[in-house]
Amino acid sequence: MIATIVIALASSVAYGFGDFYGGVSSARLRVAPTTLVGYGMAMVTGAVALLFAGGHWSPGAVLWGGLAGLAALAGALSFYAAMVAGPISLATPVVGTVESAVPVIVAVVIGQRMSGLTWLAIVLAVAGGALVSLRFGAGERTNLRAGLFAVAGGVMFGCSILALNRAPHDAGLIPAVFEGAVGFVVMAVLLSAARLFAPLGRGLRFFDAGADASVLVARRGLSLVLPALVSGVLLGIGNTLLVVALRGGELAVVTVLTDLYPVTTVLLAWLIARERLSPVQLLGVALAVGASALFAVA
Repeated sequence: MIATIVIALASSVAYGFGDFYGGVSSARLRVAPTTLVGYGMAMVTGAVALLFAGGHWSPGAVLWGGLAGLAALAGALSFYAAMVAGPISLATPVVGTVESAVPVIVAVVIGQRMSGLTWLAIVLAVAGGALVSLRFGAGERTNLRAGLFAVAGGVMFGCSILALNRAPHDAGLIPAVFEGAVGFVVMAVLLSAARLFAPLGRGLRFFDAGADASVLVARRGLSLVLPALVSGVLLGIGNTLLVVALRGGELAVVTVLTDLYPVTTVLLAWLIARERLSPVQLLGVALAVGASALFAVA
């Protein structure tokens, strides 16, 4: 169990760093290109890991990996749109909290049994994520557009985790690779089609509403695409570790631990982007850390 907890937390850290750089890239490169580059790098990273870890190819591995990819792509577009429209430290915790709730609810419905300490840790983790999303005292108002996109992103990411969890256990990392591949292919098709069909192009630009135009044109060359590349590699690492953790632990526990990634993203937004944190948000960070420790002894 300890190994599963460590792997899930490592996945959380990878997602947290990746989401921060994905948010930075979305403001510079726009949401759709960021998603394309990110999923391309996630696919490559997963394929490299697959060479070492292996896995059994089966219709179930391909099906559930593909469904996870479609759900995660919708989640990524919504998530990046939320980070463009509002502060990173607002969007990320909302996504993480909603994303945790979806698999936990499903685990309860299917009758997965957990100890009292485990339930206490889940409550603390979800409460911590919720508190981190509150910005009272931070000098900014909640952005409705960012909030709605964040909720939508959380629901779709939660569905993606459920799909990965349904993949056959002997599939290894194949579902994670397919998740990245499906996201990359679908996004590439959409961007190509957008050049021919103006309404589709306007639909993709809808995700960029609220972006600072001066930031979008401020950089060129490698500095423009580098955050998206870094985000994609970290996404691939996070997906790989998530699949490994799901194979060794309970759905609800692994999901809640992995979905502590907002703590990492919010701290990076505080340290690098200079977004201010309120005392309530700091309490949320403390609760999340405490929940991680409690999972280890539950």
